[in-house]
Order: sequence, then C-alpha cells, then structure tokens
Amino acid sequence: WFGEENAIAIRFHSLIFGVASLYMIYRIAFDLFNSILVARIALLIAALNPIHIHYSQTARGYGLIIFFSTALIFLSLKVFRSEASKTRGILMTLCGFLSVWTLPTNLYFLFGLATWGLFFLFLPDPQKRFFENNEQRKQKGIYFLKVSLGVAFFCLAAYAPVLEELIETLRNHQTMTIET
Repeated sequence: WFGEENAIAIRFHSLIFGVASLYMIYRIAFDLFNSILVARIALLIAALNPIHIHYSQTARGYGLIIFFSTALIFLSLKVFRSEASKTRGILMTLCGFLSVWTLPTNLYFLFGLATWGLFFLFLPDPQKRFFENNEQRKQKGIYFLKVSLGVAFFCLAAYAPVLEELIETLRNHQTMTIET
C-alpha cells in the first residue's frame, strides 16, 4: 500500500498501538481510582512522556509491547472485579502471546504480572470487594492458571522452530567480566 521504503508504512503500527495504549492507560487509571481527574492526569503524564513519544514513532515493537501489557493489566483487573469470561481469557492469552512474540524479554513482565496476581489471590480481602468466598478465589486462580498455560503453549509453539538455536546461544553466551 505504501511501498517498502515508505517511513509511514514502517512506523504506522507503532503510532496506532501507541495511541491505543494511551486509551488503555486512561481506562486502567479510571478503574483503579474511580476518578476522571486521576485518569486524565495519568493520560497526560503518559502522553507527554518522552519515552512513550519516542516508542510511538520508531519502527520497533515497543508500542505494541506497551499496548499488550496495559491490555493485560486492564483485563486482569476486570477479571478480579467481576466474573471471568471465556472472551476475556482468550483476549488475555492473545495479548500475552503477542507481547512475548513481539519481544521475547517481555516474559519478565508476564512473570511480574503473575506474581502480582498470586499476591492478589493469596492476600486477605476483608471488605470482600474482589472475592466473596474461597470458592470464587479458587475459580479465579484456576482461570489465571489456564490463561498462563495458554500463553506458554502458544509461545513454545511459535518459538519451536528456533528453540534449539536459542538454547545454544544461551549456552555459548559469554558474559562480560572486568578483564574483557
């Protein structure tokens, strides 16, 4: 459509996902604090952030990573606050897989999100805002486990052709020392 050498075509996905991630940041802030003012301040901070602006204009996958990560956080909050649905599970699996497929080191974010989820599942909820009983807590824990296994399965399937090469690179990788 734009030609192989067109800068707009190369950077278009970063721009679209960068703008979409601003919307997700707004929604997360509104869901967390239930305040339009706080959500607008979060949106302003993100929109004026030089790193976010840079990532939204370069032809790299960072705009996608920001979007998929914020979408995962948003969907996780929705699951904790309401009933878990099949659609949300599919979207969470898709976002998790696409974030790792875009940049494999986004596994670190997924592990961090999983740790947050585990703390959330095991910490007491005295006001019963998220869990009415232990059965509901167990169901949501199983739900997140299924989503995590789905992400792991699709990531392994996508990286299967180059998995051996990745492991070999890890084995032969030499770390820098003071002498080198």
